[in-house]
Amino acid sequence: MKPLEMSARFVYRITMLAVVLLSCASMAKAQEAYPVSYNDLVRRIEQIEVQSAHYGPGVVADTCGCEDVGCSDCGCCECCCSPTFYAGAELPWLQVQSSGIAIPGIPIMTPNFGQEPSIRFWGGYESCEGLGFRATYWEFEDSSGLTPLGVGGVNLGLGVDVYTVDLELTHRAKFCGFDILASGGVRIGGLKQSLFAAAQTQAGPASIAISRDFDGAGLTFGVGFDRQVGCSPLSLYGNFRGSILFGDSDIDLNVNVPPFVPLAANNAATLKNQTLPIWEIQLGLEYNRETGFGDLFARAGVEAQVWEVPPVLLGLGDDHLGFFGPTFAIGLER
Repeated sequence: MKPLEMSARFVYRITMLAVVLLSCASMAKAQEAYPVSYNDLVRRIEQIEVQSAHYGPGVVADTCGCEDVGCSDCGCCECCCSPTFYAGAELPWLQVQSSGIAIPGIPIMTPNFGQEPSIRFWGGYESCEGLGFRATYWEFEDSSGLTPLGVGGVNLGLGVDVYTVDLELTHRAKFCGFDILASGGVRIGGLKQSLFAAAQTQAGPASIAISRDFDGAGLTFGVGFDRQVGCSPLSLYGNFRGSILFGDSDIDLNVNVPPFVPLAANNAATLKNQTLPIWEIQLGLEYNRETGFGDLFARAGVEAQVWEVPPVLLGLGDDHLGFFGPTFAIGLER
């Protein structure tokens, strides 16, 4: 072997030995700072496999140091996060549930309502600590149309028009796989009920229209939850809300019964210091998907509301007004 080749091989071996010694020293220092056992490595690999199955190939969730990340683990540490803005639109397809009467064999029938779409919008902000605020608007309007009452040729119609505006503070927390959102704040709302009766008399067509328009403000409190189904993009969700409004009701009266002079009295009377409790519940299924614009979600569920309508006078006319039907929503978080 030539001396030049021997010298080159000797230098190569010395260099590789130095690299190995430096690598061992670096690993020893890293192990002193961050001791890692074989079980820790196995656990970490299992976490990556679970996350890859949930988020898709090539995407791994940022666990930010959480030791036990799973679909249903309890007590995980708080992970890194960033402030979130969110907004959504909802289409509750509701039917008014109002007291009526139908007697078999007797031609008496009171008006009934059908399914009617309404609209709800919401938007809000949430900090990294889970604190935030939210604004929500909902409006619903429907009428039954004229229904033959079956007595004296009288046709009867009913109408309902409601709206709510919620301005709330929110706080989000996680507990045993549940994502829980508590909210509380101010609600502004209104309820308008109208009754229209028409009949044909010998003197001509006659009609009577009476309406009550309540407007008020008060407090609202709600609790919502979200629970992922296994490791799928589907979640069960629920929302529960209670509100109390305080306000006044204006009574409008329009009477046209010939041959008498027609009577039109807007704000014929005002019902003072009325209280309107409202109870709401939603249950359904939610689908989540990550996009380049943020986290997109779609919901389908069932909604029910009960409005404890205040009495007209001295406890008379006290009634419960309900809303029930399916609801569909879509929104974005980023």
